[in-house]
Amino acid sequence: MGSQLKFRDVTTWLLLLLSVLAVFEYTATADRPGNQVIFSSNNMSTERTGINTLLESPSVPITRMQLQSNGRESHLPDLVEFLVTSSGSRQVYILYDSLIDSLTTTLKKVSDRASYSTYKYNGSLRLLKSDLWSLKHREYLRNVIVMCQSARTLNIFKQVTELKMETPSIFWIVVLERDVTQNLLEIAREGLQIAVALKTNDVKYKLMTSYISKHDNLALRMAGNWWWTPLQGPRHFLKAPLYLSPKDAYRDFGGRKLRSSVVNNWPFFEVTKDEVSGAVRPKSGIDYHVLGTMAEKLNFTYELLLAEDGQWGGVLPNGTVTGMVGMVARREVHFAINEITITGPREVVVDFTHPYFLESSTLISPAPAEKNRAFAVFSPFTSKVWFMITAATLAVGPVLWIVCRIHNKFTGFRIRYSQSLSTCTFNMFRSLVVQGNRVEHSQWSPRFILFSWFFFCYVVYALYAGTLTAMLASPSYEKPIDSLWDLLEAIKHEGYMLNVVFQSANEFVFKEATEGIYKELWDVFDPSVGFVHSWTEGIEKVLTGKYSYMNAQLGAEIRALRLGRSRFHFARNSFYPQRYGMALTSGAPFKEAFDRAAFFLLVLGFVVSGVVLVGERLAAAMWSRQRGESGEENASSSVFEKQVE
Repeated sequence: MGSQLKFRDVTTWLLLLLSVLAVFEYTATADRPGNQVIFSSNNMSTERTGINTLLESPSVPITRMQLQSNGRESHLPDLVEFLVTSSGSRQVYILYDSLIDSLTTTLKKVSDRASYSTYKYNGSLRLLKSDLWSLKHREYLRNVIVMCQSARTLNIFKQVTELKMETPSIFWIVVLERDVTQNLLEIAREGLQIAVALKTNDVKYKLMTSYISKHDNLALRMAGNWWWTPLQGPRHFLKAPLYLSPKDAYRDFGGRKLRSSVVNNWPFFEVTKDEVSGAVRPKSGIDYHVLGTMAEKLNFTYELLLAEDGQWGGVLPNGTVTGMVGMVARREVHFAINEITITGPREVVVDFTHPYFLESSTLISPAPAEKNRAFAVFSPFTSKVWFMITAATLAVGPVLWIVCRIHNKFTGFRIRYSQSLSTCTFNMFRSLVVQGNRVEHSQWSPRFILFSWFFFCYVVYALYAGTLTAMLASPSYEKPIDSLWDLLEAIKHEGYMLNVVFQSANEFVFKEATEGIYKELWDVFDPSVGFVHSWTEGIEKVLTGKYSYMNAQLGAEIRALRLGRSRFHFARNSFYPQRYGMALTSGAPFKEAFDRAAFFLLVLGFVVSGVVLVGERLAAAMWSRQRGESGEENASSSVFEKQVE
């Protein structure tokens, strides 16, 4: 009997202890700020949804035990609070449909962690996109929490894809009632950073986060679990972070294969196409080695695809995007690299990495030819000077004759020798060509005229003889094109034509100009003969006639070396600074990783050193060719091998 009483006493004490713990848990939960109706000082857009009435209405504290009685929605506020905390964002956009009963409490939870805006989904995301892309946000990383029915959730992400809302600065968090993750993955694409909380039972959610598989597919992987208990409240286990910044996620691509668009453009990216398989293989070039270095640094492989039109590309007036840039904009490839200039219109449809090379443009024209010496006797003076000398010679004779006549009439003194008008004029010509003078005068007025004329003839003769001697001693060449103004004059008076590559940045700078020298040159530009379709075609066309080709300094110098540098003239003045970068898909999450690699190459002078090596190899190849040796074909291969090592 004594032992039974002792056992009952122990049981009683245990029950009493459990009751005290339960009461303590109840009281602590009721007193938590997140379970009470409070006002959010950071609420930015409750007027959009009409939730302000819920926030402002009087309410009693909501306890965890009371929330439990509401079924599914009782755990949603704690779940959302955990998801926001795990992402680290301080600005939240909540997209919901019919969760009004628990949304009020959810906002209380979120308000302690971040500022928020709420949107009731009505079939369109344009208002949300407008706010996301506006200047309202104060944080770089923002969360969009989607709490909608499964069918509506899928429709939301269809619009995300259509509206191109993928960006590294937006992290999407989706709460799902049903497992539609496979349907979601079929809709979404790379650039969409997403975490999914999938309900597995009334109190438990499976947590998953997105990643890109080695096979280039968007996938979800298990990150952990979240569950709710009556005594301990919300609990979780994470084996991997829900949010991984693009900087960390793309630090290593894990051997993933990326696609790149190219055109055959030596010396930057020379490629060959296999006639059997159709595969495009790199051969040599500066950008080829740049890409190889980046691939090694970031641990990825790549596949090359040729742009069908062979153009660098840009945005046409009808909205079509052409060339390599168009392939990136349509997401047919991940990026493009091949001497691509960063321009405003291109940045509208694609993203660019940090520029890895900077240079200016120049004008390339045929080397000035030596002037014909058949008329070298007239070369010391211009046509205007010759005209003035002729006019002066014809005028000074009549002036002398008139002065003599006037002198005889008013003084009564007759000049000893009477000269006719023709005699005076002929003698002035004799003096000009240093054949002596046969006109004699004893009076001061005719002598003054003769003295002035003799002095003039002496100066003309000295200048003419000295200049003619100098010109005959050294060859004289045609006037070169050293500036855009020189080119404009050559087009108007000498029949020259401007050449630019079609759909290139050089075409853009002329076509978009509204005033100045670029506008004047575009007004006289003839598209039927002015457009070329590759840099190599442009510089080769210079050798066929009166063409002046606009190209970047680096590529022009290297291509001219291959064809013979002495056959070209490079303008002394440079213009239109250009920046070369890699074109990436809009909102590419790996942009930051590529930026770091591109900046690394720029700081090290990787491209500049490569250009020097290419020039040295080409010079050696040209010297070998002159000596009858081969080797030009391999002049640019393995340019960067030593540097990469």
